[in-house]
Amino acid sequence: MRRAVVLAAIVLVGIQTLACGLAGGRADEPTAAVLGAPTADPSDAASTPTARPIEAGEDKPETAFRAADAAEMVRIPAGAFLMGDDASPFPPEKPAHLVQLDDYWIDRLEVTNGQYGRCLDEGACREPRAWQDANFNAEDQPAIVDWEGANAYCRWAGVRLPTEAEWEKAARGTDGRTWPWGDEFRENAANLSGDADGYGFTAPVGSFPGDASPYGLLDVAGNAAEWVADWFAVDAYARSPAANPTGPPSGEQKVHRAPIANAGGGPEKCRCTSRYGVHPSWTYGFRCASSENPAD
Repeated sequence: MRRAVVLAAIVLVGIQTLACGLAGGRADEPTAAVLGAPTADPSDAASTPTARPIEAGEDKPETAFRAADAAEMVRIPAGAFLMGDDASPFPPEKPAHLVQLDDYWIDRLEVTNGQYGRCLDEGACREPRAWQDANFNAEDQPAIVDWEGANAYCRWAGVRLPTEAEWEKAARGTDGRTWPWGDEFRENAANLSGDADGYGFTAPVGSFPGDASPYGLLDVAGNAAEWVADWFAVDAYARSPAANPTGPPSGEQKVHRAPIANAGGGPEKCRCTSRYGVHPSWTYGFRCASSENPAD
């Protein structure tokens, strides 16, 4: 029902666009910065994107492997999607708004400790504190690092951290769903808090096939929380441009998405729209993104 309402809202936006002449974190977290770019005027038809559900046949998107670490990346087609959630009680997720993105590539899995070790061996990364903790340092567990460590790794691999908008589209698809798998929460579909799902801490990446996005990304709702490139601002969505947003120009906190498995994550915290601002020295997982095919 919720998805139907969302899609109806998107259709209404499209109708309003034609009528205009188209021819052809949490509330209690401190604000780090305010975006300088104004929100596009909804009456400006040329800047108002339209979204559509993912079509049948798009469940097996194009993939490619990058040379530096053999990570598999998924191509996310260009187009619009609904970002944010007006039904959320948390101001940082509002307002829901349509965002147009160019096509891009993003890792199917979270970067592992084994992959991160290659960067460390080449002197481009430093050893993370989590490697001293047996709960997090297995080769196939996600690398848990500070924001600078995640950024350095992606640069070493010839790619970059995803923007917040890129992360949400890859996790949510274009139909406005609540969790990566749909609109109904599924107990133990993702590695969240507690050990009822078999893991008290992070699991080997890809261990939860039920925690899959419409584009085939795994561990989107659970396992490791994930850094993105953007600075955090509570009111970022109210000022965000309609196309290819990159977040505030500066700030004190960086955005991470989803809760880390041992930090009390539940149905509310692992929604596709949940966003948090924390100091860059905190440690979380990550995946990388690219504007170009990594195999080129």
